[in-house]
Amino acid sequence: MTISEQLNKTFLETAWSLNPREGLNKLKTIRATTRKDKEQKWCHLGFMYDHLASPENPKHRKKMESVARHAYHQALKLNPSCTTAMIGLGRILVNRKNPKALIWYQKAYRVNPKGPK
Repeated sequence: MTISEQLNKTFLETAWSLNPREGLNKLKTIRATTRKDKEQKWCHLGFMYDHLASPENPKHRKKMESVARHAYHQALKLNPSCTTAMIGLGRILVNRKNPKALIWYQKAYRVNPKGPK
């Protein structure tokens, strides 16, 4: 199984898991070696942390969103055209009802009008 396949398998298992923290730990242990695999890993981590951000617990939410933003920015450092990371950053801002979300969505659209691959 390739690294990319391992990342996707673990990500999907984590997304459907009743214990996402355990899945996150598994995802973190996968050793991504190529730039593309590292970008994919950061995007998956960003997505998972974003979804762990619970509005019911503001302190926890702020921390999870911060970690998610960091992960998405790491993906963008590897690939400034990473629309998945741009959309993720936009989603975090939408959840906060921040109109700056539109900026990230517009950037993603300009890079790839058909959406992420």
